[in-house]
Amino acid sequence: MTDDSHRTVSHDLNQRRTEPLTQSLFPCTRELLNDSAFLASLEHVAPADVLKTYVDPVDFLFCEIKTSYRVVCERFYAQKCAALCALPICTPERIRRWDTLLMGALLLADEFRRQGKSLPWDQFRQLVFQTADGVNL
Repeated sequence: MTDDSHRTVSHDLNQRRTEPLTQSLFPCTRELLNDSAFLASLEHVAPADVLKTYVDPVDFLFCEIKTSYRVVCERFYAQKCAALCALPICTPERIRRWDTLLMGALLLADEFRRQGKSLPWDQFRQLVFQTADGVNL
């Protein structure tokens, strides 16, 4: 049995999109990542080999926390589907909740970086959901 918990987004470099799947859907998360400390915090907790397969760190964060969207990202990068914002599931309320979840993940990653702590990604992801308990995601 194989473990695909860190399955990377495959792509053909010659036909791969260069714009992010998440585009401007998560403005608060993107704003946090504009701060180099938060980007360093994400890099502290993220598996580097998986992070580099994504066009954008927000794509990584979203797809590796909400793992059911990995396939959407893969199809988007392969130019086989529209951006996330075009999907019917992306209601304003859901986008707001996802943005809150991703911001919480970055704040937790920042705490881990500042304290010199680390966890395997799967455990970090579980902790993100535990700290977001009560938020309808």
